[in-house]
Amino acid sequence: MNKFNLTLHKELWNRLTNIKIYGNCKEHSKIKQQAYYGVINSHREKDMSDYRDAGEFNYCLACKYDNEHPDCSLKNLCKNCPLEMDICYSKDSIYKKWRESVKAKRYSMAIKFAKQLRDMKVKKGINVE
Repeated sequence: MNKFNLTLHKELWNRLTNIKIYGNCKEHSKIKQQAYYGVINSHREKDMSDYRDAGEFNYCLACKYDNEHPDCSLKNLCKNCPLEMDICYSKDSIYKKWRESVKAKRYSMAIKFAKQLRDMKVKKGINVE
């Protein structure tokens, strides 16, 4: 059965609570990608090959979990998200607020939303590693 890597999820969003990552990235659309690969590269002692081609799941561990679920299709994206949250691209989702804050270069707001995403609860019944 598919497992959600909660440890990597928390590490990713924890990196995105550090103001330095926002200043070090030249393309603001690449901030999450840079943080994601920083997390993956910090776990070199493990086989991380499943995590390398991350563009297909938005550099997001929750989306990776959803994409690997047998029910996943274009019709029901986010249906199997392991986190207790609205669909990422819904109008009021925390993820969308984080993304919009990054685009607007309002990094203190982005950090606030990154902390909320880091600390988000996992749905009951989800296997975590």
